[in-house]
Amino acid sequence: MKNLDTEHLFPRGASPLPTCPGDVRIHHWTSKSLHRRRPVVVYLPPGYNDSDPWRYPVLYVHDGQNIFDPSTSAFGVDWGLGQVIEREMAQQRILPMIVVAIYNTRYRIEEYTPTADYRERGGKAQEFLQAVVDELKPFIDRAYHTRTDPRATGIMGSSLGGLLALYASQSFGHVFHRVAALSPSLWWSGRDMISAIAGSTKFQAPHRLWLDMGTRESNEDRNRNGVADVLDDLRMLRYVLLGRGMQEGIDLHVEEVPGASHTEADWGRRVDRVLRFLYPREEAGYQV
Repeated sequence: MKNLDTEHLFPRGASPLPTCPGDVRIHHWTSKSLHRRRPVVVYLPPGYNDSDPWRYPVLYVHDGQNIFDPSTSAFGVDWGLGQVIEREMAQQRILPMIVVAIYNTRYRIEEYTPTADYRERGGKAQEFLQAVVDELKPFIDRAYHTRTDPRATGIMGSSLGGLLALYASQSFGHVFHRVAALSPSLWWSGRDMISAIAGSTKFQAPHRLWLDMGTRESNEDRNRNGVADVLDDLRMLRYVLLGRGMQEGIDLHVEEVPGASHTEADWGRRVDRVLRFLYPREEAGYQV
């Protein structure tokens, strides 16, 4: 495939990201449909070998520069996801997985939002996700030992990236069955995402869906009910999803995280629990 550089930019087995353990590989993806180039970081779990027969579930993550290394993060703090995965695997809490961290670009708002706002910003999430599904995912599935079935494929993001992951659960529910939306920007464009899920005639319940919001993300309380608007939005979405038949503790986890704000550090502090919910080691009927 010509639109992805398949050469490893760093020696195999050595990480180009100083704070990320294990085998980390970087590709540069120039999308044929989007006409944009961006790095894609692929994290391989301990024990991964190009010649072994094992197939691994895959988790696609948005805002990829913030995930593994503070030196690449927009705010100098990363999620430490590599360390988290290796710790959780060592304690046999999660399945081993491949992570595909997709960098954002200066078109982040455009690519991460499903509808345009009142200033006519955004609205190109469908096109961006279509490129991920049609161009990037096939390359990843050819280049690495992945499980390609939807039940093994996850998508995760925070803020607008969380909104995008939630949108992917519906628009591309046939591809992504495990979804995590951390602090999703549910306010975007008049809470269109909540309305779309509530009114959908083709609602697709993910196999597992994690939603959360920190209690210190915003103090804005426009309806003056004593609850921050971002928490009102989360509670409204929870109510909608329960009405659509999802069940907390089974396929749905909704959490208001005490004291957490809207930062990479706070998302990194809880991503271990996110992974335990998305890819639990002891999930019945599912094995690597």
